[in-house]
Parts: sequence; structure tokens; C-alpha cells
Amino acid sequence: MKNIFIILNYNSFFKVKKIVKQLVRYKNVDELVIIDNNSKEIDVEALRELKNKKITVFYRKINDGYARGNNYGVKKAMELFGEKNIFFIVNPDIIVTDEAIKVTSSFILNNKDIAGVVAPTEESKKSAWKATTPYTNMLFDGGFVGWLATKFKLNNKLRFYLKEIEQNQESIHVDVISGAFFGFYGPTFKLVGMFDNNTFLYYEEEILFIKLNRKGFKNYILSDVSYMHTHDYSKNKNNVKTVKISNQSRKYLFQNYFHLNFFEKLLINLANFDAIMLAGSRDIKNSLIKSKSDS
Repeated sequence: MKNIFIILNYNSFFKVKKIVKQLVRYKNVDELVIIDNNSKEIDVEALRELKNKKITVFYRKINDGYARGNNYGVKKAMELFGEKNIFFIVNPDIIVTDEAIKVTSSFILNNKDIAGVVAPTEESKKSAWKATTPYTNMLFDGGFVGWLATKFKLNNKLRFYLKEIEQNQESIHVDVISGAFFGFYGPTFKLVGMFDNNTFLYYEEEILFIKLNRKGFKNYILSDVSYMHTHDYSKNKNNVKTVKISNQSRKYLFQNYFHLNFFEKLLINLANFDAIMLAGSRDIKNSLIKSKSDS
């Protein structure tokens, strides 16, 4: 059984090169499947220079987001190497050890009848969280409301698994695991229909949790191994353009995976509005700062 790594690239060759250089040396990494989601020609040409027997690169003519891109990669990897393998979804901006990969893969293999997605604990201890509801979504993922919840550390107490991680259990049953890095058994991922193709970015992990949970699978983080997520892609996360994409995914999640009453629908609309208002205020502030620095 192989450990197969799926890495999605969109105009991020230098980050991809960095993690590939890291992973290709590891004993517990058997295959690296890189999916290029219609990057600029300079990225495409650079990817062609990545030559190693472990590396396979696929070039696509469309950037249709995280879910579709990773699904494409998993399907191609299954065609090449078979579905009965351990697959890892990997953001280019993570750092992980060979030992963490080994431990995660072994846990999945030994628990493949019940395990959904599994990951080491991210160093911030915030890479797994309790599944969203219309009420907690407004609290933690709204704009100004979410900002206040973060400022007063309510999410640390109510959203994340900080207390459970501190108890040093070998494995912790959790709801949602960050899409930055996790592993799964191929047939399990295929059984639940992989990622939902109808989101471009954001809320993929929430939807995947629901699909796995409905089939009786459980997600786990492992407290005795860890990885680092450097969040190199976070600088534009809160602008209006990106928040609009997040709002579309939020709306899709709640319309298609929840049965909402009138008040709950109102909460989701308020969360979307609140997020746009905060992003807009940040864009204006950044524009004013830029104007001052240019003058």
C-alpha cells in the first residue's frame, strides 16, 4: 500500500517546489501527484523541470477551485496507482516530518473501517474544530461578530479542541479537520463522493465532515505528531473579493446540507452581510494606507 500525496498548484510554483523538495526525500512518501490548475505559463514551464521518479504532474486548462482540483488529482492517482492506498491532501505551505506521515498513515491503515480523514496536530492546535451550525457560524465566521469572538478568545473555548489536545490522548475524535493537510483511505473517500464539486474555495472541510459522518466515519487528529502551516496564502483572505467567494460557499453549505428555519436562514444572510461589511472596511483602510505611502 502506498502513501500518495496530492498537491494543488495555482501560480505558486516556488511554494510547491519547496514542499516537493521536502517530501521527495522521505521514506514514507511513495508518490507525489501535482495538479496545476491553469497557472501562468511561467509556472507551467517551471513545473516541467521537476523531475523525479516519485513525481507525476497533470496540467489543467481551467482553475475551478480547491474541491474540483483535488478531486481530479485523487481520481488520476487512483487510475495510476489504484484506490486502495493512503492519500494525503497537501497545501504547499505546510511543513511536515517523515515520522508524522508514518504515524498518520499507520493510524489510517489500522482504522480504515472507521476513520474518515486523519491528520497530525497542527502546531497552533487550531486545525480541527467543531462542526458549524447556523448559530456558531454567525459567531465565529461572521465579520465584525467573528472578529469580536476571536478578540475575546471565545473560539478557543467553544470552537477548537484545545483542552482535549492538552490531555495528550494519542488520537482525538474531532468533527472538522483543516484542508491544509490530512490523509484518508482511498475507498472511504470514494464512497462518500470525495469533495463536493460545488464550492470553489472555503467550507470544503465542513461539507466533507457531513458526508463522512452520514456514512458513519469519524475524523481524528493525532496528538503525538504535528505539522506546521505557515499560512502563506492568508494575506488576501479578508478582502471583499475573497469574502464573496467564502459567502457563496457558506450559502451553498447551508442550503444543501441543512434544513433551516426562517430565523436560521436570516442568520446566514446576516453572517454574509457582516463579513462583506468588515472586508469592505478593511479594503478602504488598506487603500488609504497605500495612498498615503504613495504620496
